[in-house]
Amino acid sequence: MLPLIFSLGNVNISPLGIFLALAFLLTAFAFWRSCRDTLSNDNIFDLLFSVMTLGIVFSRLQYVLLHWDKFSSNWLRVFLFLRYPGFSFLFGLVSAIIMILLFSHRRRFSFLFVLDRFSIGLTLGILFCSIGFFLSGTGAGVVTKFPLGFYFPGYIGARHPLSLYEAVIMLFLLCAFYFIGRRYPNHQEGILISLFTVILGVSLFLLEFLRFGDVYSISSIRIGHILGLFLMAGGIIFLSRKGFFTLLVPEKPALIQKLCRWINSILFRKKEV
Repeated sequence: MLPLIFSLGNVNISPLGIFLALAFLLTAFAFWRSCRDTLSNDNIFDLLFSVMTLGIVFSRLQYVLLHWDKFSSNWLRVFLFLRYPGFSFLFGLVSAIIMILLFSHRRRFSFLFVLDRFSIGLTLGILFCSIGFFLSGTGAGVVTKFPLGFYFPGYIGARHPLSLYEAVIMLFLLCAFYFIGRRYPNHQEGILISLFTVILGVSLFLLEFLRFGDVYSISSIRIGHILGLFLMAGGIIFLSRKGFFTLLVPEKPALIQKLCRWINSILFRKKEV
């Protein structure tokens, strides 16, 4: 762990602040680079400013509401996110999607096209944010004897580094995006955001088993599991509808190809008139 790199007077330079800044810049750069041949620079930067500002505000707001005991004594801590770090992903993601929908409708863009390009930048941003949270000592899971267990400040025993696991998952997703872009440059709109939704759902579902401390549940069922299953189901259905599974499966083996066709026929069986 490296909570503090160095200090300049009263200004503390932390790895979290550095990686959050890198995440913001790289997300913006990746989105601009993927959209520059289709959208004008003015539209790209207007959309980036609106989406990222709204996403950061609402993700911080959700964390504050869920951990009000940490901020009730001094509400100024809400703005000191480097000293009192914490963001919740759900509100930020939902607000960003709503803003993209409104922006695309107003300026007559393809909603799925913008979501696909935004998912690339968002994956890169989550990767660097996760690294920053890990280096700052946040994201400790349950106690483990696993060789990758780390000792976190304020916790007893080696624990699962959830932030580090999230970073690895996002790195895998970036590799998948790169493969799809190189192998299938003319893929249908909506495939990338759907794949992002599936992998995010898998990440939330699996890491919820290792989460420690701030765990929320409904009738003993963790909200993270419910949300993860919902994201996985929605993403898989949309991917199947877009022909993603048959796209990735080559002519051989025929058994896998038949299985994918069977899944598509079950999910999207046409009713006889």
